[in-house]
Amino acid sequence: MTWLEEVACLPLPPTPWESWIRAGAQSSPFLALLPGVGAAPGQSRVGGERGRFGVVAEPTRVEVLTEPGVKPHWFEPPTMGVRVVALGYEAGYPLVFLPPPSPPGGQPFGVLFDCEHGWIIDGLRRCYGQFGSPPSLAGPLPDVSRLGPMTIAPQDTDQNHIERIQQALRYISEGEIYQANLARTYQLHGPWSGLDLALALATRNVVAHAAYLRWDNFEIVSNSMETFLTYEPVQGVLSSFPIKGTAERVPNGATPNLQADEKERAEHLMIVDLVRNDLGRVAAPGSVEVEVLMGLEGFHGVYHATSMVNATLSKSRTMADAVRALFPGGSITGAPKRRAMSIIRDLEVASRGFFTGSIFLLTPDGYVSSSILIRTVLVDERGATLTVGGGITIGSDPLRELSEINHKAAVFRDVLSTH
Repeated sequence: MTWLEEVACLPLPPTPWESWIRAGAQSSPFLALLPGVGAAPGQSRVGGERGRFGVVAEPTRVEVLTEPGVKPHWFEPPTMGVRVVALGYEAGYPLVFLPPPSPPGGQPFGVLFDCEHGWIIDGLRRCYGQFGSPPSLAGPLPDVSRLGPMTIAPQDTDQNHIERIQQALRYISEGEIYQANLARTYQLHGPWSGLDLALALATRNVVAHAAYLRWDNFEIVSNSMETFLTYEPVQGVLSSFPIKGTAERVPNGATPNLQADEKERAEHLMIVDLVRNDLGRVAAPGSVEVEVLMGLEGFHGVYHATSMVNATLSKSRTMADAVRALFPGGSITGAPKRRAMSIIRDLEVASRGFFTGSIFLLTPDGYVSSSILIRTVLVDERGATLTVGGGITIGSDPLRELSEINHKAAVFRDVLSTH
């Protein structure tokens, strides 16, 4: 039995879990990693344990990363409680030998939360339990401001984004890259409550890695379905779950066959190969294998193709080594990773910050679960922004790519316009 399973041994209260978690929002800085109830609602053809455990905790210690890179001690198991690490996209530039731009809006390159007291939620068994001596979650709920209605407006025109896609296609046709993941940023306007948005999204679009982090004047609200990396310490197994390939999902609509779509399949296979290569840098020889290829998963408004790539961590390597080898995730850069990141930096309007970075959960027994911060709202000096991206390959049609980005942002539009 894992440390998380030992802690989360009591049945969840009968009250709605959203209200139960909101009751923990009593002080600042505040951290809540919200539980999913499985990797995806509805149809999922991908195995692996993703996003099973959630955390509600107030950090005992907060450490901010002011320079890019990966600090080895950040990825060591905590001595007590849990450790949560948020790593921004720009922290990954030195890992591919590129000079890093500054993160946007005054964001740091990363932040670490050590939490000695808190609550664990097991979304699979519907159980919970406490570690340390956290404050009680019983009693009346605090007065938390409600959402909106809010509006989402792109920071540039559709034509500007289409032109960026066309520029990426020129790089591809000239043989510089095979694929680039291009992102577009939207500004949120209206009454704001990050915690309420996180809870509304987690209820409306059940995903493996719903998350809410708050410290100083920054907030991360994530509704990510993508698992960056997991580590099971008993067998020493690393698993990565790259997502590539998207189709619109409508009520009573037909289930798509993304494997039969030449463009979506090519986009996906390129990234699976990249992930296999990255894992191979830290894996025991011969242990890298693709357990699931292009399994279909359904979410609010979209279907995605997800693969599962496993490897055994070499005994001479550490978790920090694994993060260095894979970060940032290949699905949100493109291939080859180094040149794709260089082109992305030149084409996108601003640096990314925590968008397409990762959140890691580490426990005393060495278990690790982490997300890629897609479908994520960031609050910083710019206000509240949402950034959405998509993979560009030689088979991409700019208008179709623009439509795909709109489908990905749909859950945020729906939640914000109905509150």
